[in-house]
Amino acid sequence: MSRLTRAMSPAALFIAVLALIVATSAGSAYAAVKIGTKQLKSNAVTSAKIKDKTIRTGDLARSTTRSLRGGTGPQGPAGPRGPGSTSFDTSLEAGGQTTVRVPFGKLYLYCSASQVFTQVDIDSADPNGLMAAGTYGINDDAPRSLSVTGAAGVPISLPAAKIWADLQISDRATGRTGTLRVQGVRTGSTCRWIGQYIP
Repeated sequence: MSRLTRAMSPAALFIAVLALIVATSAGSAYAAVKIGTKQLKSNAVTSAKIKDKTIRTGDLARSTTRSLRGGTGPQGPAGPRGPGSTSFDTSLEAGGQTTVRVPFGKLYLYCSASQVFTQVDIDSADPNGLMAAGTYGINDDAPRSLSVTGAAGVPISLPAAKIWADLQISDRATGRTGTLRVQGVRTGSTCRWIGQYIP
């Protein structure tokens, strides 16, 4: 036993030990309450100090989560053609012609000496039962309104160096409806048509 402890009475020794315990526990509590972001030094918290799989996107700044997104991927393959739809991609030399069958009738495609020429031939049991309405363009991209009510076999003709049409087709006799999109362009002596009918 040291001289100091021999010199102290039991009561004094008890009070000294108690004071030491109180002082150390209070200091720990103070540290737990008072240490915050202001007391942390820059770069004090490193990856090694963070428990794995504890950081969530909600803990990150919005700019950080936006930077984690990748770029837009490549376009996926075209989906399957719907039932009853018809599409075509046809090229002809000057003087050539061909016929494309669509659910409501026929498309006659011509390549004349200086123009593309598309004729839409309608099949309808009702002489006034067919309606074709929408927009079309001739030699430019400016849309023009088109509304045709025709008897069976009456064509819709659009001659030009460049034509396109986007039409809603309906047949009163059968209740059949659909969309016809067609574009024809002449380049040199070659005419090309791309089109689709969507029921």
